Amino acid sequence: MSSCDQLVEIPREDWSALRNLFQRDWPKHEFAYYLLGNYLNWMEHQETKDVTCYSLNDNWRKNETFVLQDGFEIYFYSKDGNDNCAILIRLLSLVRWDSCNEVSMDYLERHHPAIE
Repeated sequence: MSSCDQLVEIPREDWSALRNLFQRDWPKHEFAYYLLGNYLNWMEHQETKDVTCYSLNDNWRKNETFVLQDGFEIYFYSKDGNDNCAILIRLLSLVRWDSCNEVSMDYLERHHPAIE
């Protein structure tokens, strides 16, 4: 982790743009596309205050990596093809884990090193 790394909230008005990044190379990144799409649809029908998306250093457009926190549950995804999940590890290391009681088990096997 770089000492200047920051966990930066992705504004909700940018979530559609974030979701659309995952249309490329379809259906390789469909998990992230549908995860974000579901939250966007839910937010149209009800106010969800406990849902927040974060990026590493506000570079989500470049590294296509995010963490979504829904109350006590956390989801994450990275298009980074690096097998050691370096960007995702740096991002997850900034999350306040005392506020998260459960990591969603819905993640790709290639992201397992980030959880370990």
